[in-house]
Amino acid sequence: ATVAGAGALIEDSDEPPSQLRINVTSKGGTTAAALAVLMDDDGLGPLMR
Repeated sequence: ATVAGAGALIEDSDEPPSQLRINVTSKGGTTAAALAVLMDDDGLGPLMR
């Protein structure tokens, strides 16, 4: 549901995905923590391989 909602937001918005990410990420929040893990060298890249 989260991925589908994010995709719909990107499709419906005039802003680039990078700005949308900034808009929904609170410092120290859950989204920031998840992104820190996924963007780490051991995060999303190895999962996708």
